[in-house]
Amino acid sequence: MSIKSMRRCASTAVRAAAAAALAVALPAAAAQATPATSGTEFATTAELMAASNLSGTVYTTGDETADDGAGMSYTITDTLPDGIEGNIAVPLADGTWAVPQGLPTAPTRASNSTQVEDLIARGESFYDAGTALVWDSSRPTPLTGTVYTVPRRRPTGSPAPPS
Repeated sequence: MSIKSMRRCASTAVRAAAAAALAVALPAAAAQATPATSGTEFATTAELMAASNLSGTVYTTGDETADDGAGMSYTITDTLPDGIEGNIAVPLADGTWAVPQGLPTAPTRASNSTQVEDLIARGESFYDAGTALVWDSSRPTPLTGTVYTVPRRRPTGSPAPPS
């Protein structure tokens, strides 16, 4: 694989990660489920996973321990859903699935293309620098609150990328 091909692959990966990071703003924690009297309730996700013969909506009061603040409501399905819901569905002992309710399955806000392009450019500059990237303690860091940017320039100390 040539250097240009490797850079193109890395650039694509950086672009995808940047777009995803800026486009998806998931809530800090899912809203805790409020059990209805008609659903089955479990203390933890592990207890839910050990259950069989469930249907409808079920609830957990916690994830690792009861009332740990991570309780959720789930819809029981016979088959694993496609897409994002399939990635987060909880397998149950009898081969059915508990699908979390109320979680976003798409970006909750539009991405800002200017911010995405800036993030991509920064990521590519670090990739281009490779192992030649060096720390310069005389320059400001993110912890100082000072932002240092030079458009279209490689990080300090990095050689020109190979052609």
